Amino acid sequence: ADAFSSVLYNSSVFMDNKTSLLTGNVSEIGMVEYFGRCGIDVNTELKNRENVLEKQWSIPFSSSRKRSTNAYKINSSTVRVYCTGAPEKVIERCTKMVAEGGQIKELGDAEKEYAIKTVQKQYMSQTLRTLLTSYCDYDIDEWA
Repeated sequence: ADAFSSVLYNSSVFMDNKTSLLTGNVSEIGMVEYFGRCGIDVNTELKNRENVLEKQWSIPFSSSRKRSTNAYKINSSTVRVYCTGAPEKVIERCTKMVAEGGQIKELGDAEKEYAIKTVQKQYMSQTLRTLLTSYCDYDIDEWA
């Protein structure tokens, strides 16, 4: 999975058919617009989103959970769960990370602490909103 898929499939953003403007959560709109500036055809991706993967369930963002979660059947044997929200809430459930070059690496306590206490604080000191997006694949038998 890539970062855009994590945002796309765990987002309440929709394209208004009449105005072609993005609607939904303002933070999620910002993330989708970022990917558009990176060259992804977000309009087409948003229009096709519901036709590509079969949604299993959804838990919308709530201030108590500080995250939203969506699960999709991505093929006949796999369910992918996407989670986006407050970095300190999402990262505590993560065991791996996608590193430079797309490599999957173990995510230990030291890396989690660095992400929250250093990286997140740097962005927050600039009054920037920080969100973390993640995913986890489950075997369909494990999921059922």
